[in-house]
Amino acid sequence: MINLRSSSAWKFISLIFLLAINLVWLQGCGNKNLAQDSCNFIQNSEGQRVSWGGDSTVNFYVDASVPTTYLPVIQRAADTWNTTIGHQQIVVAGWTNKAGIQAQDGMNVIYWKTDWDANQPSEQARTTIYWSSNRMNEADIMINAKNFKFSIDTPAPGEVDLQSLLVHEFGHALGLKHTTATSVMVKTLDYDVLRRAPQPFDVASIRCEY
Repeated sequence: MINLRSSSAWKFISLIFLLAINLVWLQGCGNKNLAQDSCNFIQNSEGQRVSWGGDSTVNFYVDASVPTTYLPVIQRAADTWNTTIGHQQIVVAGWTNKAGIQAQDGMNVIYWKTDWDANQPSEQARTTIYWSSNRMNEADIMINAKNFKFSIDTPAPGEVDLQSLLVHEFGHALGLKHTTATSVMVKTLDYDVLRRAPQPFDVASIRCEY
């Protein structure tokens, strides 16, 4: 039993109190130090990389608006990232019919858009992602079929290589952002250019999360 009236007892209690305050302070600081190296990923407000997490599988559905001839191209683009990662991260899970209308509905869908935003005619495609904390829960890819023509194999002059474009957009869907490095995540893709293979920068980036 501690005699609260003794000097030594008060010193002991004061020491315990100070230790408790320091512990709470250290825990508070620790909770705020969540920032990670970017690795070219999108980051949340706390500086954490945003991704699906390496132990997840991302199922993508192809909207009925996409011509069936492009399905093998979509699969090849997905397999490019699966091979880079070393396991099947992206699954092309089949068809759906959203009437070409993108919505936040819990499904990952690829759309073929013939009614593109008139203010963004030079935008070849757009990937919209949704996340909570640092984990994605939806990604939708929209392809600008109003202002561009796309190739299945080797692009002709004036065509955009769809496989190269989809490798880029699937990169966004996995959490990667644009870069100026030698990468498939460079912002622009010129006509009749092949850019299908992730570069060393991309490999190092994606392996931070997957």
